[in-house]
Amino acid sequence: MRLNKIFLIGGLLLFSSTAGAEIRIDEARYANGVLTVLGHTSRSFQIIVLDGNYKRRSDKGGSFIFRVPYRPRFCKIKLTSGGDKKSIEVKNCSTSI
Repeated sequence: MRLNKIFLIGGLLLFSSTAGAEIRIDEARYANGVLTVLGHTSRSFQIIVLDGNYKRRSDKGGSFIFRVPYRPRFCKIKLTSGGDKKSIEVKNCSTSI
């Protein structure tokens, strides 16, 4: 019984350390052929993936920035970090280009 409790506690700790690095997007804009995305994660040094192609790691304070020569399809982007996923429309982006 004691061994089961140890595994249960260890599993909960593992789950809580890998689950939900909450993403907050402060700005997403497209200008002069460059997509700029500014945001934060709830924890430091989290990997953030933009549309499955571009990766960054948040800094000590949880901040991150993407500056990539990329125009997102339909002017929407998806960011993922851990189990968290966020979608947002990009400012100054037109689907008619």
